[in-house]
Amino acid sequence: MIKFIGEPIAGEDFEYVLEGGDEVKHKILASVNNRIIYNQEDECDDPPCHEMIHIDPNYASEKILINYSNSEGESQSLEFEVRVRYLRR
Repeated sequence: MIKFIGEPIAGEDFEYVLEGGDEVKHKILASVNNRIIYNQEDECDDPPCHEMIHIDPNYASEKILINYSNSEGESQSLEFEVRVRYLRR
C-alpha cells in the first residue's frame, strides 16, 4: 500500500512510503491536468521504501491525481490540491 507524508507543495517534493512484502511490485502514476508528471514502477526490496514526487512550482492550486496499484491486486486513486508555502516576513 502507499502512504503519503504531508501534502503536495508547489516547488517541493511530495513524499510517500511504499509498504508491503519484499516481493510486491508497485506502480505509481501522477498527473496534473491530464499531463503525466510521474510514472514509476518500484520493487521495494526492504519495505517500507521512501520515495518522492517533485511538484513543479507552476502547479500551485492545481489538482494532482495519483493512481497506485501493486502486484497483490490493491489499487487506489487519490486526488490532492497542490498547496503554496507562504513565507512570513
